[in-house]
Amino acid sequence: MKYTKETITGSFLREFGISSKTLEHTRIILVRYIPFPAFTWPSIFGNPVVFISEKKLKFNKEKQIKDKKSLAFVLYQYCHAHQLLEWGSFLYLWRHFYHRIFSRSTPVRHSHVERECYARVDELMASDMEINN
Repeated sequence: MKYTKETITGSFLREFGISSKTLEHTRIILVRYIPFPAFTWPSIFGNPVVFISEKKLKFNKEKQIKDKKSLAFVLYQYCHAHQLLEWGSFLYLWRHFYHRIFSRSTPVRHSHVERECYARVDELMASDMEINN
């Protein structure tokens, strides 16, 4: 599944800082069972693939995001997809590994790799935007 800039969800994501390049290159795969809510992983071609649990998102009939909480969840994953495209596969994986293992004194939310993503989600949740689709 992909969201382009022409879709309703894609326009919401663009409004909160996700580039059209990130939207075009990122593929979302919905998974029935996954031990954690979601993760972003580079494909063999370097494009991001986001694996998301089906239970975390609410969709309408056209597979567009239905509520603000689901949009925030997808926004967070697209932020990581943007990092992957910007840094490259190896540096993306290395930076996440390094900050999880070696920077244990810093809370995850304030680490270099997570700060931007959490800031975008906070901006979305603080906005008075309503999703009516």
